Amino acid sequence: MIGIHMIDDMNYMKVEEAFKICVKAQEQRDHSFAHVGWNAAQQRSPTLLRVMERAAEVMRKEDENQRGTSRHSAATFGESIDYTTETQMFVKAYECLDKGTPEEALIWIYGAGAWLAGMVDRPRV
Repeated sequence: MIGIHMIDDMNYMKVEEAFKICVKAQEQRDHSFAHVGWNAAQQRSPTLLRVMERAAEVMRKEDENQRGTSRHSAATFGESIDYTTETQMFVKAYECLDKGTPEEALIWIYGAGAWLAGMVDRPRV
C-alpha cells in the first residue's frame, strides 16, 4: 500500500516512467498489468483514486510549465489549454474514476496508476 508521503513525492519523472511502463506492457500484450489497475478502478480503490488525482495534477502542472501558461491565465485571456495526449489520458482516467465510472478504454492508464501505487510489480524501464 502506498503511503501519503509517496503521493506527495510524486513528480513528473515518476509519472512519465509509469506511462512508459504502461506502453511497454501494452506492446508486450501484458494484460495482467492493465487488469490490476482496471480491477482497482472498478472497485474505486481509494489508493488508486489518490494516485490518479496526484498524477493528473503533476501532468497538468508540467504541461503548463512547459508552455508558460496556466488554467488561470488562459481563462483570463479567453484561451484554452491544449494538454498533451498523455496528460489528457491521466486527467480523463482520474475524472472518470472520481465519478465512479471508469472507462475501459483507459485500462492501460489505470495500470500505470496501479504501478505508481505499488499494486503492480513490473521492472522499471
